[in-house]
Amino acid sequence: MADLGGPPASFVLTAELDPLRDEGIVYAWRMLQAGVSVELHNLDGVVHGFGSLPITVARRWADAQVEAPRRALVPARA
Repeated sequence: MADLGGPPASFVLTAELDPLRDEGIVYAWRMLQAGVSVELHNLDGVVHGFGSLPITVARRWADAQVEAPRRALVPARA
């Protein structure tokens, strides 16, 4: 099994109805076990290629991609 240590903090986005979902989740967990900071999101009710779907679905995807780095860069308020 390859060592997954070393990559920068990562964002993994999976889709509930994607046949590759489980592989994405396993990949994120393996990076976590290797000490990599990972933010994992699974979008409910969407399929592989959801980024090209109607705006209501695509917007959820875009929001998740924007909010994760924002949370990482902006300190939490006490």
